[in-house]
Amino acid sequence: TAIGDPNARGQRNESLAWFWSVEVDMEGPENSWNEEFYRVHWLRAKALRDRWMEEISLVQSEMDWTCNFFLWKATQWGARMQESLLKQLPGHACYAGRQSQMYSLLAQDAQAAF
Repeated sequence: TAIGDPNARGQRNESLAWFWSVEVDMEGPENSWNEEFYRVHWLRAKALRDRWMEEISLVQSEMDWTCNFFLWKATQWGARMQESLLKQLPGHACYAGRQSQMYSLLAQDAQAAF
């Protein structure tokens, strides 16, 4: 029989072989290794689930941060457009308005996608 290294690269995503899911009589001291095996497998599965739950939380936060950044940039460019209009710089105002609109559209697209 071959002994696998459970800490080797690529082992954490391995699924349990079919014969480990067969109902086994867990009574008696000779099967204590089997109980320990199930316990270790359960702990690894729980750790994998916890990592994915953390990843979901991080991705949701990153989506919110992206939308907020686009809205902040749109507001910033809008303020620059107003400042350029007050200084009577139509070229600068036009550029700032276009940038503001671009970031507003990016924010809308991001909110629709997320």
